[in-house]
Amino acid sequence: MKALRTGFTLVELLLVIAIIAVLVAIALPVAGRAREAAWQSACAANLRQLGIAVRQYSLDHEGYLPDLSWDTQHRQIALLRMYVRDAFDLFHCPVSVRRKDLWPAWYTYACAPLDGTNRCTTYKMNDNQQAIAGHQIASLAHPSWTVLALDTDWADRARHNGKDNVVFLDGHVQTKTRAELMDADPNGRGPWWWWGTSP
Repeated sequence: MKALRTGFTLVELLLVIAIIAVLVAIALPVAGRAREAAWQSACAANLRQLGIAVRQYSLDHEGYLPDLSWDTQHRQIALLRMYVRDAFDLFHCPVSVRRKDLWPAWYTYACAPLDGTNRCTTYKMNDNQQAIAGHQIASLAHPSWTVLALDTDWADRARHNGKDNVVFLDGHVQTKTRAELMDADPNGRGPWWWWGTSP
């Protein structure tokens, strides 16, 4: 009688390793896409909460929006933190935190001491002081197309698979390419910092 074989031959072992390698190669991109989608969803949730916070802020300030300029973006944390549950993590996009994708000078305008700690935001509030920042909501023609905040346009690249999240004054969030952000809104006003304003 032939003895029963125990163990694998070299060919069988190499075949198993090759199969595992193929499965890993297939699984990694899928896992990467799932992770990116989760970060994008978390970022959209942050912006949605910031949109709600701005509306609550306006109710307490006779309908006026926060008056933020390009170089005072850090003030959004101090102005809005009483209206949000997670006072500091909410101001950080998960992708930006991991990739450190911001233009280095952004931190000059997005960070300031608060409660003894340097606090920063990775989101850009619409700072169009001619039509949006510091103005009353009632003066805006189309809240559903008024951009309130977005993944900062000072980032090296769009954060979410070639797109950025944008929250509008009515609270809804969309993802837009950089080209779409520089285009006009449905009412012909563009780029994004003019969207939803009166012609």
